[in-house]
Amino acid sequence: FGTCMFECCDVLVGDVDEYGLVECDAIGYRLDIFSGNQPFPVCIDRLDMEKAWNFGVQLNRKFLLFDRILNINLDYYRTNFTDQVVADNETQVGKVNFYNLDGDSYSNCYQVEVKYELIPRFDVLGAYRYNDVKTTINGDLKRTPLTSRYKGLVNLSYFTNLKKWQFDFTTQFNGSGRLPEQGGIADEYR
Repeated sequence: FGTCMFECCDVLVGDVDEYGLVECDAIGYRLDIFSGNQPFPVCIDRLDMEKAWNFGVQLNRKFLLFDRILNINLDYYRTNFTDQVVADNETQVGKVNFYNLDGDSYSNCYQVEVKYELIPRFDVLGAYRYNDVKTTINGDLKRTPLTSRYKGLVNLSYFTNLKKWQFDFTTQFNGSGRLPEQGGIADEYR
């Protein structure tokens, strides 16, 4: 594949103790999309290396609320794929076709995270992420299958005196994702 140049630029603005704004731009490459232990033989002779541009911004703000720190993070990241291997399980029934992207593909990710010490040694963390991910599949730009649109997390954490013990409770939820379209299959077999 020749020589690859990796570019990255991070900019931090603000006082780390109170607020911060981080801006990030980067280019990424990926060659082996089949992590080495796939259950089927795959030929990747005609597949291009994946290439994507990533852009993002993060805003962090700390507030004093009832003599405790309330920490709020807001994130936005976008990935534009210029070259991508598409795993298409919609075009042919019972087959997964791998081919180079012919069209647009992108991902927008919005996230908010809030952390607060409710009472001494008892932290509460909540996070929510919304994903807008689309790929051109068989000529149509559509939501990427099997990718959830939103995710959430709540974590409750308690430390004993001198931090000898820690107790955690974490729960998460994942939103629905689009199932692959299986044209030609009768409804009773779906």
